[in-house]
Amino acid sequence: MKSQALFIAGKKDGFAQSYLENGQLKYRKHFSNGKQDAFQLTYRTNGQLESKKHFRDGEKSGLQETYHQNGQLKMKWNLKDGLNDGPYYLYYRNGQLKSKRYFIDGKISHPVKRYSANGELTPKGPLP
Repeated sequence: MKSQALFIAGKKDGFAQSYLENGQLKYRKHFSNGKQDAFQLTYRTNGQLESKKHFRDGEKSGLQETYHQNGQLKMKWNLKDGLNDGPYYLYYRNGQLKSKRYFIDGKISHPVKRYSANGELTPKGPLP
């Protein structure tokens, strides 16, 4: 794997990228004063986006997203101070919503809603 990064005063600053042996981009990150900041995009070997994660001062913070191998959104959630905070969505491979949870300070604050693959609300059962 090949990597590129800009260093200022011995610390990463700006975009850093890593490439697979076939030349395909593996990830692209942004750093500020040596700490990961803004966003990180990670790609699969076929070039499809695998995840999109946001950082603040070296820690994951804000919107986080992962994707199924078919390119459909898999999960979408928000982090605040390292904890889940706000809506947390899980999706089927077909793009339909699978479940919705709501967190406050890392704890589920509302009943979990679950859906079938065709989008119908389902009775309570094991968490997906």
